[in-house]
Amino acid sequence: MKTNDFKQLIIHKRWRLEAKTNFWKSIAMGHDGGELILIFRSDGGFDFPTNMKFNPQFTQWAFDEQRQVLELSDDAGKVYMTFTPPEIVDRDQYLYITDRSQRLVNFTYIDPIFDLPLAPAPLYDRPRHTYSGTSPFILQLGSQPELATNAADWGLTVKQLTPSNDSLTTWQHVYQFLLDQFNLQQVAIISGNHQLQAYPFEDCQPNTLYLLDKPELTPIILTDGQSTEVQVLDPSVLIGSRFLLLELLSNVIVRADHQRITLDRELTEAELLTCFNQAIYQDFSSRTWHGQLIRDWVNSTN
Repeated sequence: MKTNDFKQLIIHKRWRLEAKTNFWKSIAMGHDGGELILIFRSDGGFDFPTNMKFNPQFTQWAFDEQRQVLELSDDAGKVYMTFTPPEIVDRDQYLYITDRSQRLVNFTYIDPIFDLPLAPAPLYDRPRHTYSGTSPFILQLGSQPELATNAADWGLTVKQLTPSNDSLTTWQHVYQFLLDQFNLQQVAIISGNHQLQAYPFEDCQPNTLYLLDKPELTPIILTDGQSTEVQVLDPSVLIGSRFLLLELLSNVIVRADHQRITLDRELTEAELLTCFNQAIYQDFSSRTWHGQLIRDWVNSTN
């Protein structure tokens, strides 16, 4: 990459410095200070748009065309940070230091509205893959062909969504998918090796969630840090209206994000399952049906 090309990628944009602990977090400059955000000037200097209590040690930047790295240094030429060229992910740009423990991030669609008192209409309309039908619908988390074949026997449409390595990211993807599918009414979200044994929507009540459970009682923390023995509810099968599923998933995602920030690390799958059960037992207990009825509808082939 040529120096002028690199310069055009980074100048006059806001770049937030983030450090990786168990997840990426911004760096505050001083107690109650603003985040460390840089604006690269074309003259090799910086502007700092946030109310930081003190400035970083580096004062200038330069691109080493031969080594293809960005260097941040002080007035005496001492280099404090070295970054590789920008990586573009979902239209945002990332500059990583060589060991990838810190990065600079430019959020493409936040940058133009950063100084506005009110955000304008959306600057970026994310492409939507919208299902046009209104009949009951199965969202399959995974690609087991048996379910799609089995569902076709009941005249049901199946959409496959590849699950992520962790449940929280998968729930976020499912939430976004449902948010886009404004035509849908009844939805079954099914993961793992499950097959339909009966048509699952005929007996569904309009404001009720249907899900699997584990038969044995298990201690789980539900409220105020107190452990209670309950039937652990299993999110591998969720059936209900689109609106109710969106309400549930948003509740679970907020709980998990709050817990993740409090603990300053990513959550284990057991902790994510606890967040799911807390949401159900605390906020959806009067609107949830679990147990044998759902096992009559859906059978695990594990």
